[in-house]
Amino acid sequence: MVLLLLGCSLRSGGESPDPAECAPATPDDIRDREGDYYRCLDSTLRGGAGCGAEGYPIGFGAKYADRSFEEVWYELSPAGQAFFLAVSPCLQQRLADVVTADATCDEVWQEGFATHAGCYVDSGFCDLPPEDVLVIGTMFDADVLQLPEFASQLSEVSAGCEAL
Repeated sequence: MVLLLLGCSLRSGGESPDPAECAPATPDDIRDREGDYYRCLDSTLRGGAGCGAEGYPIGFGAKYADRSFEEVWYELSPAGQAFFLAVSPCLQQRLADVVTADATCDEVWQEGFATHAGCYVDSGFCDLPPEDVLVIGTMFDADVLQLPEFASQLSEVSAGCEAL
């Protein structure tokens, strides 16, 4: 018997779901689902033990997806809100496309960050007003700003914007 909860198939008998059973949000339901995909994904990793608060699904994906729509959303212009409606499902879908049942927490971390620049550029980040870029930039915790992955994605986004 399969029970669907928060876009995640949970099996009876203590089996953790396969990452493919975690449904990424769409632009139509992202405001309702926020970081649910990431919570589901985390429940599939390491035999159901997940990567925890330090891993990408909970410590970054769910945290910032939730923050995007619960806090930052209201500070953005309509263009910034449209960007979040596009970028959040993009990030979830691109991660879902590459994460497999045997993925390690480190691999999910790397794959998660590898999706950021492309989704940001493809979702219209380059056309946002400076005020929205500032709001988006200030939503990240100071420790995230120090990550080498974060610096790398900033460079990739900048290069992607310049190439447009």
